[in-house]
Amino acid sequence: MKKALWAIVCLALVGCTKGTLIHRYETVGQQGWERTDTLAFALPEVATQGQHRLTVSLRYDNTFPYEGIWLVVEGHLKEPSQQWRDTVYFATADEEGTPLGHGVSLMQNDVVVRDFQLSEGQSGSLRLWHIMHREVMPEIRDVGIKIEQTDCDRHPYAGK
Repeated sequence: MKKALWAIVCLALVGCTKGTLIHRYETVGQQGWERTDTLAFALPEVATQGQHRLTVSLRYDNTFPYEGIWLVVEGHLKEPSQQWRDTVYFATADEEGTPLGHGVSLMQNDVVVRDFQLSEGQSGSLRLWHIMHREVMPEIRDVGIKIEQTDCDRHPYAGK
């Protein structure tokens, strides 16, 4: 009985290494984020197969003149091949103009874009750009991505 319990504990500990695949920011130009400035992020090779979550973060001055901004997030993965494109809306202020997110003079807001399956050894890239009518979006400072594994807490032995 002790050996069986020990085996279950060991499997629970090494069965999944939950972690962050990538968490990185790109700084946009001092004049703002131009519509033609596509931000590219290389995704490292996936160490552990499983369900992952993509979150995009936006850092902007609290003087950002709009209630929100629309972005396109495009993913290209290989081995196995997977492609997708999502349109994402970031609310940056409420109806009264009060900045949303967290921060004081520099605000940050995060939006979950999607959950998706990644295979061990898979790699690829993400591209982001804004699709606002205005050519340059002022007061945008940084755009970031985070991909983290989400299914480790659903290990078959968890909670038993």
